[in-house]
Amino acid sequence: RSTLKNIETRMFDLQKNIIKIDERTIPLPSKLGLLVKELIKENKSKRIKGKYLFYTNYFKKYNVMTESAINDLFIRFKDINPNDEKWTVFSPQYIRECLIEKLFENNYSIEEISYLIGMDLKNISKYISSDKINSQVDLFKNRRLQRKHPFEKFLEI
Repeated sequence: RSTLKNIETRMFDLQKNIIKIDERTIPLPSKLGLLVKELIKENKSKRIKGKYLFYTNYFKKYNVMTESAINDLFIRFKDINPNDEKWTVFSPQYIRECLIEKLFENNYSIEEISYLIGMDLKNISKYISSDKINSQVDLFKNRRLQRKHPFEKFLEI
């Protein structure tokens, strides 16, 4: 939430479809890039002069979106269809959990996931079980021949 509310339009390079958050350069899905362009255009058409991407309108005045406003959005999502469980569990935490799992399932390394999400490995381990990690590991394919075991030279004595 704090990251979302602090996103500025200058952080995007929509020609390259990337966003720079702190020291990280993160690729954006093409559809998300298009939606960001659309939102920036909409903000300009509403004559919003701020540097941020997300605003709320309160008494005909635009203010930077707060964390509590983001929470309110997720509460409202639950009203989309109270009978559909996916809307009742929809939250920033749920999105983070799903993103971590999907990245891992799509062969992103733990290091890449940490970089993209901006989360340390200890916290990522809450979302990816050791069983899942072990099922992904195959030490004898592809890069195995290019790597040297760290004790290789030590054992040559």
